Amino acid sequence: MENKIPLNIDGRDVEAAPGQTILEVARENGIDIPTLCYHARLSLIKSCRICLVDVEGAEMPMASCATPVVDGMVVHTRTDRVDQMRLEALKFLLVNHPLDCPVCDAGGECQLQNRTFEFGIKCNEFPPEAREVSPTPYGTPLIRQWSDRCVMCLRCIQACVDIPGADVLEVADRGFPSHVEAARKENCISCGGCLHMCPVGALTENLSRAKGRTWQLERTQTTCTFCGCGCQLELNSLLKKRLIKVTTKNDAGVNQGSLCAKGRFGYDFVNHPDRLTKPLLKKSGAFVEATWEEAFGFVAQKLREINENYGPESIGGISSSRATNEENFLFQKWMRACIGTNHIDNGARLASGSSLNGMMASIGWGAMTHSMDDVTQADLILLVGADVYDDNLIFSNKMREAMRRNNAKVILVDPRKTQWEKWANLWLRPLPGTDVAWINGLIRLLIEKGAISKEFVGTKTEGFEALQPSLSKFSPDFVKETTGILPTDLEAAAKLYMAAKKRAIVFGSGVAQHANGAETVKALCNLALVTGETEEGGGGLYPMLS
Repeated sequence: MENKIPLNIDGRDVEAAPGQTILEVARENGIDIPTLCYHARLSLIKSCRICLVDVEGAEMPMASCATPVVDGMVVHTRTDRVDQMRLEALKFLLVNHPLDCPVCDAGGECQLQNRTFEFGIKCNEFPPEAREVSPTPYGTPLIRQWSDRCVMCLRCIQACVDIPGADVLEVADRGFPSHVEAARKENCISCGGCLHMCPVGALTENLSRAKGRTWQLERTQTTCTFCGCGCQLELNSLLKKRLIKVTTKNDAGVNQGSLCAKGRFGYDFVNHPDRLTKPLLKKSGAFVEATWEEAFGFVAQKLREINENYGPESIGGISSSRATNEENFLFQKWMRACIGTNHIDNGARLASGSSLNGMMASIGWGAMTHSMDDVTQADLILLVGADVYDDNLIFSNKMREAMRRNNAKVILVDPRKTQWEKWANLWLRPLPGTDVAWINGLIRLLIEKGAISKEFVGTKTEGFEALQPSLSKFSPDFVKETTGILPTDLEAAAKLYMAAKKRAIVFGSGVAQHANGAETVKALCNLALVTGETEEGGGGLYPMLS
C-alpha cells in the first residue's frame, strides 16, 4: 500500500497519495479551488492563473494544478493576496471577452461567467482594445468559432492533441493579436472534443438551427447506439419537442465526455422529415399508416397463427447489434419465454462470430477479458487488423492515454496504413491471410527466450505441451517466406514484448471478418495465454466488435 503524505489545507489535516497535486487533494476533500484552464483529462496548461494558492514557506503563490504535495505542506486557498491575484487575472481575461452573456450560447453554463459572478465583477474595468482577427474556416462546419469570445485558455488545443491525437489547432500570431486557428483542417475528425472542453462560448454547436439556454433544455442521459462502445450522452430537447444538440458529462460512461462525430453530431435524423414516425401496414398492396395498437395487434395475431399451425420452433428472431445489452436480453427472454423458441440470432454474429467462436474455444469467454479502461494501464499494445482511430475512436482515445500515462509502446500489424502508423514503434505488414504464421512465429521466439509466464501456463492453462512442438516449423525464415515479415522485424516485436509487463492485444475486423478469422483469434489467445495476459491486472484481449 502506498504511503500517504500528510498536509494541511485551510486548517484541515488531510492525506495525499504520492504524486498528487494540491488541486487534486483539495477536490478529493471537498475544498473548492477555482479553475478555468485545468481539466483532469488534459496535460497541464497553466494559462489562467485562477487556481493560485498560498503555501507557507513559499515567497509567491503557486499554481495548485501543477504543484505536487510534499510532507507537512501547509496550504491556504483563500487569502487576501490570492483572492486579489485571481481577481486581477479574471479582469485581464475579460479585456478580450465581450460581456455578451445575454446572447451567448454558453450563457448559464459558462465557467468564465461563473467565476466573474463569484468574484463580483460587474463591468470590465480595463477598456478593451480592438483586435482584428481575420475570419478563417474552422476545422469542421459542425462547430462555429467565435474568436472574440476566446480567452486563450488553450484547452481546445490540448484536447485535440491529448485525446484523439488529431492535432488540428494551434496558436496563430503572437502577443495581443494571438488567437486559436485550425491550422491543419484536413486532420479534423469532427469529434467535438474541442467543443466539449471549451469553458466559454468561443466554440458552439453549428448543426441545429434551433438553440436554447441550459434552463430551457431537458437533458436526457442515454446510451449511444452507433456502435457497441456504450458511450453515455445527453440528448438536449427544447420544449420537449425538438432535439437540438448532444452534450456529455465528464464522469459518465466509458467515454468520459468524449464522443465520435456520429455520437456528437449524428442526431439530425431524429427530426428529419423523411423519418418514419408511425407504423406502416400493407393493405391492398400498398403501405398505409396505422396506429401502434393496430401494428402490435397484427404482429401478435400472425405470431399466434404461426405458433398454433406450425409450432414455436418455426419462429426465429434477429435482434440488432445497435441495441443495448438490456434490450437484447429482453428480446431473447421474450422469444424463449413467450414464443417458446431458441431460434435467436443477432446482427453482429456475421461480423463478430469468428471472434466469439475463437475466444470461447480458447479461453471460454467471448468478449473483452478486461474492461475498456484497463487498456490505459498497458505498457505495450499489439494492434492487429483494426483501424481503431476511424472505427472505435473512444477506445483509440484510451490507447492514447496509455501512451501518455505509461509511455506504452505500440506494435501495429496491418497491411493498410492507418492513423496509428505514425504513433507505432513498429509496423508489421504481413500478406493478407497469413496472420497465424507470424503469431505462431512470435510465440515460438518468446518461448525460446524464456519470456513466457511459467506459473500462469503451468497452473491455469491446458495443452501447452502440445502447442510447443506444433510451433517448430514457424521459424523466422518460414515466417518471412509466408508473411513477408523480415526476421529482424519479428525479433524487434519479441524485444518489445519482453520489455513490457502489461501487454494489451487489440484486434478488429481485419481479423474477425477474414475467412480464417477464428483460427487467427485462437492464435492471438495462445499468445495472450503464454504471457498471462488474461489475468486480472494484465494487458488483456480486446476485440473491436461492431
